[in-house]
Amino acid sequence: MISSGRAMDERSVHFHAGPSPRYSTAEVRIMDICLSADDAVAMAALVRALAIKELRDGVPIRRMSDRRIDAELARTAPDGLGVW
Repeated sequence: MISSGRAMDERSVHFHAGPSPRYSTAEVRIMDICLSADDAVAMAALVRALAIKELRDGVPIRRMSDRRIDAELARTAPDGLGVW
């Protein structure tokens, strides 16, 4: 995206989840769509717990296709956390 001119630099390229170009952390941007602070905190806790468990258990992180992520977001968007 940078070489094609669609993004100015690494910090302007956003994914649903991935390594931070600025810090030695992973960024999960799904919480940007939460409708309340309580939902955002719950999602952050869930993501953190899953990451800790996978790191502790040595489970390799599997890549999910962008197409599937988009489909899952579209499926849950009308009802939010009520789908779960």
